[in-house]
This record gives sequence, C-alpha cells and structure tokens, in this order.
Amino acid sequence: MKIDFPAIVLFAYNRPKHLLKTLISLNKNYLSSKFELFVFCDGPKTKKDFKRIILIKKILSKKYKFKKINITCRSKNLGLAKSIISGVTEVLSIKKSAIVIEDDLIFNKNFLNYMQKALNYFYDNKNVGSISGYSYTDKFPQNYKSEIYFSLRHASWGWGTWRTAWNKMKWSNNFIEKHIYKKNFKNEFNFAGEDMYNMLNEQLKGNIDTWDIIFNLNCHLLKKYCVCPKYSLVKNIGLDGTGTHCKKNDKVFDNYTEDKNYSPKIDNIQLNFDIIKNIKKSFHTTIFKRILLKFKKFSILFKNNEK
Repeated sequence: MKIDFPAIVLFAYNRPKHLLKTLISLNKNYLSSKFELFVFCDGPKTKKDFKRIILIKKILSKKYKFKKINITCRSKNLGLAKSIISGVTEVLSIKKSAIVIEDDLIFNKNFLNYMQKALNYFYDNKNVGSISGYSYTDKFPQNYKSEIYFSLRHASWGWGTWRTAWNKMKWSNNFIEKHIYKKNFKNEFNFAGEDMYNMLNEQLKGNIDTWDIIFNLNCHLLKKYCVCPKYSLVKNIGLDGTGTHCKKNDKVFDNYTEDKNYSPKIDNIQLNFDIIKNIKKSFHTTIFKRILLKFKKFSILFKNNEK
C-alpha cells in the first residue's frame, strides 16, 4: 500500500535557538513543502521555561515551507516520554505513517526524501518496526554493497514508523515487569548493546524518563528491526548541556554527512550479523569500566556513611 507523504511530528520544549536551527534545516530539505508538520511543545516546569516557550511560540509563528503546520502547546509539563507517546499516537490516529524528530537535530537535505521512500518501501514488511536517518556504525563487511542495513537497536534521532506498528506498542510498567525478569532476557535484549537492559531497568525504577527503550523492548519481542542508512542523515546539536536527558560532551557515534547529493538507495536487505556485532561492540562495557563504576558507587556510599 502506497504512502505518499508521511506526517512530520516535531517535539519541542525549552530550547528556542535549537528549534530554529532544526526548522531551518528541515525546511531546506527537498520537497519539504509536500509534508504536513505537527508540532508539540511541552509545558513549562519553571519560570525560565515559561519565558523560553514564549520565544518558541514566536519562532513557530514564522512562515516555513511546509504543506501545513499544526501546533499544540501543552499547558502542563508532560515530560519526554508522555509527550512523545501521546503526540505520536494522536498523529497516527489520523495519518498512516509519521517521521518523528526533536528540537535538537539538523538534517541532510535528503533526509525527508529518504524517510518517505523507506516508509513506503517497508510498509508491508512485518520484520521492520521503524526507519531511522541515524547510523550507529561505519564498520561494514567488505562484501556489503547495500546503502542501508538492519539494526536490532532502534535509533530515535530522526525516525519514522507506521500506525500499524505503533498500535502494537505497550508502554506500562506492568508490561516491562512481565518480561524483564524472565530467564535469558537480559542476554537476549543486550545483543543490541550492553546498556539496553540497564536502561530498561532504570526506566522501570523511574530514574529516567524516556520512551525509546520501551519501544526497543516492544520491537525486540515482536522481532522487528530498524532500517538505518550507512551514513547518518541526522546530526544531534543538543549535546551542549542544554538538554534534559543528554549531558554536555556526551560521546556519541557521528558519521553525519552534509553532502546534499547523498540519498541512500532503498532496496531489499537481509539481517547481517557482522553489522549487528559491530553495533553491539560500540556499546560494550569493558571490565575496567565496570570495576571503576562499582568503585565510584562504593566511594559515594562510604562518604555518605561518614556524614
């Protein structure tokens, strides 16, 4: 079934400067005028947030080259997870597919073109849960000729999915608890990276507020992959200390290309375990790091006991 142009769903909060760069970059994409944009701005937590959100509303009031712009500004702060889950659910109740972005991303000019083609191509593929414009690796087998690949790890920086896939997602803590304590679950889930189980556990404890690790859990259980390009069409500009969930100077893999002519060819691909292993290695926690982390935790406990 053909999907002409997916909706673009943009989530913003309290970073007007980043948002403006995101909108400008997105608007420079080829055929951006064919896409309908849905913007969800989360409500303020502090007085500073209130002032910044006023600036965000001014930025959103400017003219952009989209087919149509729909703006929803929350009166209360929902937090990242609830904001994205509710916003994507709302849009996919009226649209068959969506491209989801946040206010700290810039894009290659072919990002929307790639996303639209990939969402069309893999629409009926039951093994695919999402499309992403971000790449986790630049290490590929010499005989790997395709410009896209399957990842067990779903990338949330500039991604897309379909109503048919999204409606199968479950988000409750009861759903997480049903699976997280099962035998062999940790090893199986961590095949996408050794941090996966820990993130899911932290989400369950309420120590982090994110949606993507739960999305990863759903896709893991449903055996659905993420389609990624060899070279990233997305760059995160929010790793400067302004973000709520990303700290300053957080190290992330980056092979973003600004080449306006780079548009990955969409074709039929198979799961390549060499690529899966390379991605897992990039999220590998060494024994030394584990010991160091335990030492730091012990030091903190020791200091607290001394007080």
